Amino acid sequence: IRSCAAECKICIQTAFTWRHKVLNAFKVHQDNLAMNGKIEADETLFRVSFKGNRIKGSFKNRKRLPGMSNNLPRESFKRGSDNRSKSPYDKACVFCMVKNGNEMYCAEVPGVGFMKPNMLDATLAKHVIKDDSIVIADQYKVTWNYLQKNGYEHVILAGNTMKDSRYHKPEIKGEYHLQHVNAMHHHIRDFIKNYCGVSTKYLPNYVALYTWLKN
Repeated sequence: IRSCAAECKICIQTAFTWRHKVLNAFKVHQDNLAMNGKIEADETLFRVSFKGNRIKGSFKNRKRLPGMSNNLPRESFKRGSDNRSKSPYDKACVFCMVKNGNEMYCAEVPGVGFMKPNMLDATLAKHVIKDDSIVIADQYKVTWNYLQKNGYEHVILAGNTMKDSRYHKPEIKGEYHLQHVNAMHHHIRDFIKNYCGVSTKYLPNYVALYTWLKN
């Protein structure tokens, strides 16, 4: 942001505001995506970040929204400490969908933790055309039950077919697999790393930027 502000001869706060206005446009664009055909669907989890949530310093003219608190919901992590929480509720869920191999990409951030029915309403039901799609998913029970209950044509694949848990080999049924969406998980993580720590409140916008570039 600093280099952009210097080049455009604007202040850093203006550059920051402009960046998020542009990112929000990508999010609005993605909200209108509709997918059909073979849809690979699966979620991945990102650690929750409260970066930028606390107003600090002595900027007396900086306005605070009504009801906004300076307190965070947990203690801040210290540099060098192990902050890799094993709880899914300390992680933001990114639900990814890939159409017909690599034809179209879509990803949403519906909440924290593993997928729940209301989160599937805000992602899968929002973007997938039910009558013209086959949804390929793993054996996660909530997703499986949701697809059956709502009448989606679907194929369920095992996450690992190896008896030895040290080895990993996802199930493949003929032309149905989850290799493209699993690759998307890897690529989206590498993409987010380039921004050196994205706050969870802005994660949906950066995810939308990734899918716009891929599409």
